[in-house]
Amino acid sequence: VSDLAESNGVAHFGSIEVDSTFSSSSYAEIVVFRHGETEWNVDGRIQGQLDVELNDVGRQQAAAVAARLSKEPKVSVVYSSDLKRALQSAQTIWP
Repeated sequence: VSDLAESNGVAHFGSIEVDSTFSSSSYAEIVVFRHGETEWNVDGRIQGQLDVELNDVGRQQAAAVAARLSKEPKVSVVYSSDLKRALQSAQTIWP
């Protein structure tokens, strides 16, 4: 994500600051990500609730997110819509 910067354990996203050095089991960390790319994204077409699958780039993007999240503490739960593009992305991250 191009708007994300980190320095001295503090992540900055736009005007939001998150102290990543905070260590406590009394909080939950929520990670939000968008599904990978589809051919309709490439074409600039709006998908809405149409069930469009990921393309090769989208599958690579989901794999990259999975690789990055594998460096974090264990993921407890993943929520996704039932649309193929979202479900494929989520299943790659949490098989």
